[in-house]
Amino acid sequence: MPELPEIEALRRYLLREGLVGRTIVEVDADWPGVMDTVDGMGGLSGLVGHRFEGIERRGKQLILPLAKVDAEIPITPALSSDGDRVQNERHIEGVLGLHMEMTGRLGIMDPEDESFRYRRLSLYLDDERRLELDDMRRWASVRLEKNAEVFTSGMGPDALDPGFTAAEFTERVSVRRSPIKSVLLDQKVLAGVGNIYADEALLIVGISPSRRADRISATKLEALQETIAGVLENALAFIESHPDEHGRPYVIDAQDDRMQIPRKAGAPCPQCGSALRAKKFGGRTAYYCPSCQH
Repeated sequence: MPELPEIEALRRYLLREGLVGRTIVEVDADWPGVMDTVDGMGGLSGLVGHRFEGIERRGKQLILPLAKVDAEIPITPALSSDGDRVQNERHIEGVLGLHMEMTGRLGIMDPEDESFRYRRLSLYLDDERRLELDDMRRWASVRLEKNAEVFTSGMGPDALDPGFTAAEFTERVSVRRSPIKSVLLDQKVLAGVGNIYADEALLIVGISPSRRADRISATKLEALQETIAGVLENALAFIESHPDEHGRPYVIDAQDDRMQIPRKAGAPCPQCGSALRAKKFGGRTAYYCPSCQH
């Protein structure tokens, strides 16, 4: 956590809050013992004077194109149909990439708002608000790069890309000899699917997390792709309809109505009542029903 639905909810929240078009006027990365950098994030003072030109997402990665403000060249790009700002390429002068890892979250704060308890970074905006990064475990990453490809290189198709078909999913997955759970978590195969949503989709389709991907029928794989998309959309709808008291998307864990499957060995399967089992795949625990999943 957070996974694709949480990050997409963050993207939409930042769009609603009007971050696109705002200019950074000050950077504060005052974490104990840290000056202009936050752990291994690299210097961020160069962000001052840059305007957010869009808010994009690939898998679990947020990508924010930036433009250097030039008072002599006013830029008022239009918004695309999905709310992203249409970019004028000759003005883009960097891309800010944010990855929330396990406990990161973002918030747009008014001047009078208290900072997050585990604030790691504040980007002060030209409308007196600020964008804050909160991260209890200090694992989230913020990087300033020249282009988005630095962040997306090697990633597979986004799991909610409307152009990504069941046939393409089947083609990418059916050649893998690893357990299907490991394949689904491989971001080079499919970007954005994480542990909890992989378990949910596998239960619904009836596929054991241990089954080798190349031994699953094309029919089952096509059903799995459609189910993954449905599970992610359902989770996104739940998150957006349960904001915190400030209207920010924030979900601590998945023990709520997003999920059918309890994440506890021995708990009853929501489909047949059999005791669920747990098994590790690459350090991640899968919960599954030995009766429903084969």
